[in-house]
Amino acid sequence: MATPAFQHGKNGFLAIGYETSAATINTGSISGGSLTVTPTAGTLLAGGISLADKAISTPTSTVYGAFVNGIPVGTATQFATATSSYTLSVNSSAVAGAGSPVLPMVNLSPFINDISFPTAIETPETTTFSQAGVKTYIVGLKGYTVTFAGMYDPTAGSSTTTGGTDAIMNSLIAFQDAGKFISFIYGPSTPGGFTGQTPSVMFYGQALLNKYDLKSGVNAVISFDGELQVTGVVTRTIL
Repeated sequence: MATPAFQHGKNGFLAIGYETSAATINTGSISGGSLTVTPTAGTLLAGGISLADKAISTPTSTVYGAFVNGIPVGTATQFATATSSYTLSVNSSAVAGAGSPVLPMVNLSPFINDISFPTAIETPETTTFSQAGVKTYIVGLKGYTVTFAGMYDPTAGSSTTTGGTDAIMNSLIAFQDAGKFISFIYGPSTPGGFTGQTPSVMFYGQALLNKYDLKSGVNAVISFDGELQVTGVVTRTIL
């Protein structure tokens, strides 16, 4: 038996994709390891990435990310309104046709200290009168959620800046109220290639926020819980 490869969760990574204005979502395409998109002024993508969105281990890093048609990619430079071509440093082979929506990758990790990614698998009962009193089952549908918890931050956001956790969570609510799905990527132990580290196991997909719970304790830091209800397939890959 091989030695188990256990890992510490201190660098768990959760990032989400959304825009502060669901009516203005940038579009682009990926070809030859490059992302072509000219961010529209007044969008979160055009505003680049704020401090809270930067790499965990190197806060001054210029490694940034995006979701292109729901697929997470990393870029070597910050997004800007005057730039149209970005070299992909992570997931350069991602398939995305022209006109694909491009959402900024907002890193929640600096705000949170707990992430859970449960997979629920239904097992419908198939017991009949001929089973001699023993229950039988078959494999049914799968469902996924992403739950996370962390510290409340009331910093205001804008059309081009994320702000703190409260601004982010309320932006998510407004985004999905406009009929949009939230993109997400989760790394159990490390952000991997998105911060220049060794690529690691990642899970990504699309979801809807179905919980935002603020908690105030008289002798405790104000905290919050959130939950994403995943819709559709979750992709497991190395990024």
